[in-house]
Order: sequence, then structure tokens, then C-alpha cells
Amino acid sequence: MIGSSSLAATAGQHAAAYFASQAASNLSMRRPWLREAHRMGLRVSDEELREELQHGQLGPRFFPTASSSARGVRNFVQRNDIDGASI
Repeated sequence: MIGSSSLAATAGQHAAAYFASQAASNLSMRRPWLREAHRMGLRVSDEELREELQHGQLGPRFFPTASSSARGVRNFVQRNDIDGASI
């Protein structure tokens, strides 16, 4: 008989493997998406990105408090290397 802690550990390992595989898949698709956007001439200004991240549909999820939004946008952009230089 499998104990509940053993079952939880196994489920956690499977979840971690799933999310790692999803992250790898997303990263492998990032460069082609950026290249295509660049080819099509799509651009976004820093202010447009900041506005969307702070006040767009996912803004409350990214930045639950108003005081965290400016710092949060800066951290999000830096963590995700969003500057066009990686195209």
C-alpha cells in the first residue's frame, strides 16, 4: 500500500516534470516568435508594455498592489529579457 506522503511526492515529481517540459517548449518557441514579429515590423514601446502589464487583463495577477506595479513591471521585463535585443 502506498502512503499518502509517498503519493504526494510522486504527484509533485510528475507535476515538476510536466512544468519543466512546458517551460522548455515555451523557451524553444520564443526566438521564432520574436523573429517573426520583427520580420513583420511589430513593435511595442516601453510605455505600451508597461501600461499593458500594469493595467491589462493580467495586471491584477502580476501586480496585486499598486505599490508593487512599477517595480514589478521592471522585474518582469528584466526576468524575461524583453528589450528586443534578443531578436
